[in-house]
Amino acid sequence: YNRLGRPHKKLLPEEMVRELRRVLDLKSGWTVLDAEWLKPENKLFLFDVLKLDGKLLRGLTYPERWEILPRLY
Repeated sequence: YNRLGRPHKKLLPEEMVRELRRVLDLKSGWTVLDAEWLKPENKLFLFDVLKLDGKLLRGLTYPERWEILPRLY
């Protein structure tokens, strides 16, 4: 979804979806990420993970959630 809460008109490329699943080791359930997608450059910058494999992470601090995000990929 975009900042206005609407679905993006353009879907993430399948290769980007596969890479997200790989680097985050997604298995099941919903995962909610806070990210900026630069569509013209086909780049995605991850800032936060709010829900991971169905587990809500509100009880964690931002630095604790930051540690969950991959650094290099």
